[in-house]
Amino acid sequence: IHKVDEKSVKQQIKNLKKIKKERDAKEVKKKLEILKGVAAQNKNIVPPILDAVRVYATVGEISDVLRKIFGEYKPTY
Repeated sequence: IHKVDEKSVKQQIKNLKKIKKERDAKEVKKKLEILKGVAAQNKNIVPPILDAVRVYATVGEISDVLRKIFGEYKPTY
């Protein structure tokens, strides 16, 4: 089992906080709204995802937008 070093976790959290502080929050919000609109229209979401990444939207933020539109996968057994 892979164990993540606590020092690495703390450094990643620190890096993430720095990026979120320094990025243009309005631009991130704008790109996420565009992604939401494109996803709702069932169109190609790759270009707006890339645009969101370019303005430093996080994987979690992008995933949250997509979950709101498509829901979360639940296996049927």
